[in-house]
Amino acid sequence: MPKTPKVQYRKENLQNAIKAVQDADNKLSTRQIAENYGVPRTSLRYYIENPGHKTSLGPSPVLTVSEESQLEEWIIISARKGFPRNKEDILDTVQKFLVENPRPNLFTNNRPGDGWWKAFLKRHPRLTIRTSEGVSKASSYVSEKDIRGWFAEISDYAKEKDLTPILNDPNRIFNADETNFQICVKTGQVLAEKGAKNVYNIEQSQAKESITVLFTFSAAGQVCCPFVIYPYQRMPIKKISDSVPDGWGIGKSDSGWMTTETFYEFIANVFHPYLVSNNVKLPVILFVDGHKTHLNFHLSQLCTHLQIELIALYPNATRILQPADVAAFRPLKMGWKKTVRKWQNENNNQGVTKLNFATVLNETVITSLRPEILVNGFKACGLYPFNPDAIDYNKCLGDKNENVTSQKNKMIPDSAMLSYAKFKEIIGTTLSNDFENRSQNLPCQKSNEHLNKLFQIWQAYHDVEVMSTTKEGIDSSVVTSQKGDKAVQVVDFPNVSPQRNEEECVAEINDFSELALKTRDFKEIEGALSLDITSTVPEKSKFESTPSVVTVKSTLELSSPQRNEQGCVEEDSELVFQIPDT
Repeated sequence: MPKTPKVQYRKENLQNAIKAVQDADNKLSTRQIAENYGVPRTSLRYYIENPGHKTSLGPSPVLTVSEESQLEEWIIISARKGFPRNKEDILDTVQKFLVENPRPNLFTNNRPGDGWWKAFLKRHPRLTIRTSEGVSKASSYVSEKDIRGWFAEISDYAKEKDLTPILNDPNRIFNADETNFQICVKTGQVLAEKGAKNVYNIEQSQAKESITVLFTFSAAGQVCCPFVIYPYQRMPIKKISDSVPDGWGIGKSDSGWMTTETFYEFIANVFHPYLVSNNVKLPVILFVDGHKTHLNFHLSQLCTHLQIELIALYPNATRILQPADVAAFRPLKMGWKKTVRKWQNENNNQGVTKLNFATVLNETVITSLRPEILVNGFKACGLYPFNPDAIDYNKCLGDKNENVTSQKNKMIPDSAMLSYAKFKEIIGTTLSNDFENRSQNLPCQKSNEHLNKLFQIWQAYHDVEVMSTTKEGIDSSVVTSQKGDKAVQVVDFPNVSPQRNEEECVAEINDFSELALKTRDFKEIEGALSLDITSTVPEKSKFESTPSVVTVKSTLELSSPQRNEQGCVEEDSELVFQIPDT
């Protein structure tokens, strides 16, 4: 007798049927509900009686449904906080859990394998494997408020300088940024004989050599005059120029990186001639990052003369505001690898050199950068159309940092002070007596770093003089001592010595830059040693107008950004802006 085929139904229908049966206002029978949702009546009854049982076929997983749900929730929350977990993290976590909570399993040393990992992802479709984006600490402080403030500043500046018509013309809006290209690209996975232990690829070029290229894109989708910077002290002009396409620019520097001089030459001899030859109406706006090579007095004068309005993007926000980073460079780098491999196959596996670099890169630009990619990049960055609402503000991590900071501040209100009685209750009578002996150079228990810190706090209570409210007009239960940047604030001091002044007291605890004895309901003495420290968010930048330059007023004391070995600006470096005198 053939088996009865199993009824196929969706998990969502089963869950809805269970809710309908458990609904107090429901007047239908279980059979009727099962028919309405297309679920077998016996299955519906079974899952109502066994709510924790899994709904899939096969043996039960090692972790229960609730345990896997907690694991899934932990993975999602960690990713939202900026700490995404990888496969090894999850397997380590499960292994540690099974060691602490033994149960029968087929894992080796309680560590799940690839089979469990694939099944876990299948059971939890909310999870997927993604490539995380590295965000610098400085960039993580950029908030939506900062970005919108920058847009407002630029809008006001445009109205003041009568530049609003430019913001409405895609042919007059440009973005310039440099990137580097490895001469010898990685081969990736290749085919070889099964069982071969060593598979080699002979590199035809120097493995770590790279060349920096400054790209300029327009909001209309045009790639404008790439500028190649060669690492030469004396450049073979004839050989290089023969390989560079018409309209491109070439420059040199000792390191092959962008310098103030090379950027000045680019504006004067490459970018401006391009604007003239293509009949672009002047003035134009050129958005750049805030690297110091892009902003100086002589460049400002040149841009004023050539009617090029140089505007710096908001610091540490190029991953949000710069079309080159947002849209252009990723397909360009992927296309570069394909083009190099194709060129090597067509030229007897010859390597790319400085002499043929521009030729290969030109083919990459033609095949990889479509106009719609650039147009969408400017749109996603809100530069054209000029619209701050076009930004994906989920990339702004500063709002989340501020929320965490505000939550911490709410947990410890500034008005909550720690009295000496409460402090003595926390450390206990034994430790308090030991501190008394230590202060009088009597025998005491062996000290350590944490104990020394507590002793300094205990000593602060005994050393600060309580001033009278009749003389100073302050509350006698609160004494505040200050010396320079040091400050101590103490409340309710019994048995304090009237022989010492505030200056002497503060000097004894100068290891603390700020000691605010705020209270919590500590259950263990360790709680007094792990007070939360909230990092300071950098002050928001202000913009001021200079001749042809919009830059930042409050960043003069910041350090210069560093460049990596390939000559590119690292986003997590702080920026220096040289502001000319107006």
